[in-house]
Amino acid sequence: MSEEQNNNKEEQKIKRGKNFDVFISYRRSDGTDKAKQLDLAFSIDDCRTFFDFKSLGTGAFDKRLENAVLDAPIFIMVWTPDYFKRCVKGGETADGKTVLEPDEDDWVRKEIELALKHNKKIIPINFNHVLDKVPDYLDDEFRNKISPHNYVNLYGDNTFDATVKHIFDKEIRPFIGATPKPENKVKVRVKADTDCELISDDQVIATIQQGKTAQLFFEKGEYEITARSTEFSDIENVIKRTFDDVSFNYLVTTELAYRVKQRRIQIEEEEKKKREEEERLRREEEERRRREEEERRRREEEQRLEEQRKKEEEQRRKEEQARLEAEKAEQERLERWKRNAEKTSPGKEFDIFICYRRSDGSDKARILNSYFKEKGFRTFLDYVSLTGGRFDERIEQAIKDSSIFIMVLTPDFFARCNQEGDWVRKEVGVALRSNKIIIPIDFNGNFNGFPDYLDEHFKMLIGAHCFERVYTDSTFEPCMEHLLDRRIRPYILREEKTLSSTEQARLENQKQKTENGNQVLKVILQGIFFFVLPFFILFLCIANCEGFGGATITTTETAAEEYYGVETPAEEVELPAGYPENEDRYCTETEMVIGIGREVEAEIPSDWY
Repeated sequence: MSEEQNNNKEEQKIKRGKNFDVFISYRRSDGTDKAKQLDLAFSIDDCRTFFDFKSLGTGAFDKRLENAVLDAPIFIMVWTPDYFKRCVKGGETADGKTVLEPDEDDWVRKEIELALKHNKKIIPINFNHVLDKVPDYLDDEFRNKISPHNYVNLYGDNTFDATVKHIFDKEIRPFIGATPKPENKVKVRVKADTDCELISDDQVIATIQQGKTAQLFFEKGEYEITARSTEFSDIENVIKRTFDDVSFNYLVTTELAYRVKQRRIQIEEEEKKKREEEERLRREEEERRRREEEERRRREEEQRLEEQRKKEEEQRRKEEQARLEAEKAEQERLERWKRNAEKTSPGKEFDIFICYRRSDGSDKARILNSYFKEKGFRTFLDYVSLTGGRFDERIEQAIKDSSIFIMVLTPDFFARCNQEGDWVRKEVGVALRSNKIIIPIDFNGNFNGFPDYLDEHFKMLIGAHCFERVYTDSTFEPCMEHLLDRRIRPYILREEKTLSSTEQARLENQKQKTENGNQVLKVILQGIFFFVLPFFILFLCIANCEGFGGATITTTETAAEEYYGVETPAEEVELPAGYPENEDRYCTETEMVIGIGREVEAEIPSDWY
């Protein structure tokens, strides 16, 4: 038996679909118009085409598409440029390269694979020959299944109708066969008020869309036809009718629309209740989460406050510990001063001698001099402290008188120390011979070290003293304060007295009050001079008074005791009789005494006026 005979035998086995003979598959982006042309062209005689644009009714479209593909024996592929493009999707490999993978969610691919799986007659129609073959970008398995089916070129010119008729006669009609002519059968038209299936003897005999009418042929007799909704399979209507007149056109209505509508309303209400319940649960969940979030924030805030309280307590503890340590250190410092009292004592004139090289150390020496004076120390700086007399003797005496010898180390400090007549060398030598406390200070780290020409013994004597490094930036004050505490204050017993701001304000207030009192006293004395004194002189003349004896000024201590920390007893100053008139001097001394808080009581001599 030849291959052609086998194909004809297989074609004879294929039966018409219950509802459709041809399924038209196309891509909506560029194939809708061409699919409409094919649907119109194939709707000849009794050929039933499935074109989703007109054939899909209500309900789940995916199930209806699947049923239509399975029902129709012919599957037509409308090839257009976009037909295969979405059958694959882009992806990336581990090395970043783009590859195409099968897109299992594409409906065109689903339709093709379903037709291939169920061995449908596949007819690819290549419109205007836009594709030469099945595209290479498709995956191999999918492309190899489509390639064996030869495509037919169809052009939209005057050859269109002839080509369509040729395709129908050669490729479609042999599969669906001719429609048998109804002889001695009753014609029944079934009108559907909703999408439904007609079932007779447990077989689906027709599928009807809403508002459409199907024409069926029955033998004479009684029939029980079940109209079942395709949307809700449990809604059905049993139609019992007797068809016995072949000349009469019977009309049957399915009468399912009301129940389908009620079911839809019921489903919508159930879905609405479900949505409301979901919304209620969502709000409850949000409220629960909000309360949990508030509780979490409250616990975090309490934890934060507790941690802050602990930190504050720890800070207070550290501050208290630091205060106690500072008090202890201050006490130790005072005790160290007392212990060092036997070792050294402040000089008669100076505490600190500042030795420097004028070529590059003058400004730094002035900075140290100002700082030490501000702290209450008596410093010797040659250009400030040298007065008349032999300067060499005064410098040597100042070094011996001072307790501390400061060396301002600069790059030129030892520049001429190899010369016997160099004054820096002489000053350092006097300090070494006098066993003074020597403190070398390196400003900003500019000291370059000892020159090679200095003798080793001299280097050893200077290097035995610990060098200090001071910077003229924001660290100057802390460095100098540290230097004072470690190397200067312990060897100078006299403490500088610094008044607090409160004490200074109180003394200023007392001074102002005293000055105001002086002004009042001056006004009173002027009144006495101009008004009372003439009468007093007249009285003296009458009494033949020759003069007064001594006068006494009594002073008492007030603020001075608090300032100096000592008790000053009341003192009496005897003024000789006939004290010479010297108002300026007297006023100056009085103001000086009153200015530090003394109260003055004085008998004014008569010969002062």
